Amino acid sequence: MLRRSSTRPSLSSTYSQLGCNGCNVLGSNEVTCTPNCQYTYEYGDLSMTQGDFSLDTLTLQNTNGTSTAIDSFQFSCGLRNNVTFLGVDGPLLFGKSAVPTNVSFTVFTPQLTPYEPSVVPFYYVNLTDISVGGAALNIPASAFAIDTQGNGGVIFDSGTTYTLLNTVAYRSVVDTFTSQIGTTYPRVNLLSLTGLEVCYNTTALSNVSAPNVVFNFDGADFDLPSENIVILFTTTGTDTVMCLASLQSISLHVGFAAILVQNMS
Repeated sequence: MLRRSSTRPSLSSTYSQLGCNGCNVLGSNEVTCTPNCQYTYEYGDLSMTQGDFSLDTLTLQNTNGTSTAIDSFQFSCGLRNNVTFLGVDGPLLFGKSAVPTNVSFTVFTPQLTPYEPSVVPFYYVNLTDISVGGAALNIPASAFAIDTQGNGGVIFDSGTTYTLLNTVAYRSVVDTFTSQIGTTYPRVNLLSLTGLEVCYNTTALSNVSAPNVVFNFDGADFDLPSENIVILFTTTGTDTVMCLASLQSISLHVGFAAILVQNMS
């Protein structure tokens, strides 16, 4: 992961704080107004971030060497933080990837998976295998196990953007995914730009599809549509790419992230 230095508002000539009239976009439970719009968010692991809802000019560097400036870009400027991901870059989602669809479904399963009391507050689930394009990967159970020190295991974490898979599961998913796509779309190397290993050039294609992925749990199967498996990027001009929205993890065996569980209820 890339890490950037923290924002210092005093160094920006275009920075300003949002007034009280802008607080309504954050929701009344997390903000105060004295007289600027301030927020406080706490996460399940008791980490927190507190700061000002702010405005500044956002400048994006294009791949062709030019830049694009966006005036009055609204963002949260964390001034007091106690979070595990402080300083870590996160993606900005625009276009197709930022617009939710109307597809949703409801699944009810009884709480059969025991809580792991030593690792609070995560709720661990029993994942038994993963299927890609109808092919079971037969991943060994050890790839999904959690040890007494809290290493490994399978959790849902909407605070993470990309789904994390340990080396065994990740390589198996990637190898099968790329094999099934084959030469349907040309493979491109955009690791330095996106942070994602598996990307394809989908420029000028109106219908883009990817192999479906099913996470097989003890008692239920989680069948995912393609928009929960891949993410679309615009690179230069009108060029578009499709990337597998998954990263390789070392400490966590599997972490189901925001893109994977979007539009699910």
